[in-house]
Amino acid sequence: MIFIVGVSLAFFLEFILISKKEKSLADKVLTVWIFVLGTHLILHFIENEGIDQTYHFLLGLSTPFPLLSGPFLYLYTKVLTNGKTKMNRLDYLHFLPAVLLIIRMLPYFFLPGNEKLQYTLEMQQQRSVLMTVTLYSYMVSGITYIILSLLLLRRHRKNLTANFSYTDQINLSWLRNLIIGMIVIWSIVTVGHSLDDLTGLNIKYEVDQLIFTSLSLFILMVGYFGVKQTWIFSGQIPVDAHGQPESTKKEASDFVQYRKSGLKSAQADELQARLEKVMKEEKPFLDHKLTLKALAEHLGTHPNYLSQVVNERFQRNFYDFINTARIEEFKSLVQQPQSKHLTVLALAIDCGFSSKSSFNKFFKKSTGKTPSEFIKSKEN
Repeated sequence: MIFIVGVSLAFFLEFILISKKEKSLADKVLTVWIFVLGTHLILHFIENEGIDQTYHFLLGLSTPFPLLSGPFLYLYTKVLTNGKTKMNRLDYLHFLPAVLLIIRMLPYFFLPGNEKLQYTLEMQQQRSVLMTVTLYSYMVSGITYIILSLLLLRRHRKNLTANFSYTDQINLSWLRNLIIGMIVIWSIVTVGHSLDDLTGLNIKYEVDQLIFTSLSLFILMVGYFGVKQTWIFSGQIPVDAHGQPESTKKEASDFVQYRKSGLKSAQADELQARLEKVMKEEKPFLDHKLTLKALAEHLGTHPNYLSQVVNERFQRNFYDFINTARIEEFKSLVQQPQSKHLTVLALAIDCGFSSKSSFNKFFKKSTGKTPSEFIKSKEN
């Protein structure tokens, strides 16, 4: 039953994505990926019910599919985190192992029906070298692409803190949830089949059932979190303070790390002084969507230079630098008599924070106290 639900939801999501008017490259990758997952579930259902033993042309069709999930996860992560709008030729090389496996299986696919069925049954009973190699290639592929995806996501988070003063509205929790889902699936694949192969417990059927149940639940998760991330299944692409689409803009990756391209010590001193003056007198941090690029433009300097000064002179990334200034502004405001009638959240927003959660989290990190604890300590 769960397989039928998974297949139904997969193709329902597929219909929604295909009908979406303004599709980004990420949408296109997700569309094909969901189609592949739905098709894989259908083929497993066919094998599970023994339909392929009646219609022999269906035998073995699902074999290359496990080599596709990893590349799709990685490419989807890559597209979302670097704002790519076009695939390059090297991206397609990730599907080469699946293509090579299909080529290797061509003689098998062209066998007469009865011979094909007999050969399949013999391979399953004897666990041929090809089956063993294929199984472990699945595991290596899945684990490798999960690691690569996690590294991309980690780098993206680092880019955000280097270029944005806010992360709650542009984080990729959706993507993190997808990666976690794939970790669960590939953990079951790796542990289950390793136990079956190394111990001879003969639990392949039970392991496969668990794998495809988790795959069905993964599709359900895509639907659930996708609905919460309305921009995925609608034409509404989230935009930043300058009206640029988050899914396509490259601001977060243009200035990943500053390059020392000639900023001398005297110039750094002068930029630091101007930065401190602007922060004190003009308080640009009150803009809750302040970015490194916007502040650099205001100071008339290159973002790389500003990033270098913030990192070297203040020993912080841009996110910490700006939010520390916001915390200090909050500390000052909360002790003023005219602020007594305002809530903590109102004061936090006045200081440039965009949400209660981001304020509480950074305040605790910065001071070691919650906002309420800090206020009480000042009242005593």
